[in-house]
Amino acid sequence: MRSFALLARPTAAPLASRIRPRLRPARRAGVHGARVAVAAKDDPSESAVKDVKSTKELQDLIAATKGGGKLAVLEVRRVKASPAMEAFAPKYAAMAEDYADRATFATLRFDASEATRLAATSLHVEEVPEFFIWKDGEMQTELASGVSYEGLRHAVARSLGVVEDVG
Repeated sequence: MRSFALLARPTAAPLASRIRPRLRPARRAGVHGARVAVAAKDDPSESAVKDVKSTKELQDLIAATKGGGKLAVLEVRRVKASPAMEAFAPKYAAMAEDYADRATFATLRFDASEATRLAATSLHVEEVPEFFIWKDGEMQTELASGVSYEGLRHAVARSLGVVEDVG
């Protein structure tokens, strides 16, 4: 009869002890500092996308488009957005940077406060996300939920008079 001890394998180290040696050098190498730098970059004051927090700010956003040929693009969304909308946010910010000289991009989180709820109500928002594009103080386009990044980009380019290939 065989001894059970001969068939037993050496026990593996717990998961935490296998991961810890890899994390310690990375922390010393500055990964923790990189996380802080990324968090500082996400500061809303440095973002290309403005936050609209009241009806007055919404009116100012629209008024800024008068006479200058600039667009105002507004995304209306919830504070706690779906994972799909959270994934859309960096693309929206990148689009804001691409068109920074010709358009102002803004976000209205309609459930953040009573003031933002009133601003969304003034736009007759029924479902989110919803996108609005204004030019010369007039609404050019309203895109209801379900719009893709490419669809929004095409609508912005069309409002600016730029012809883009739609593929």
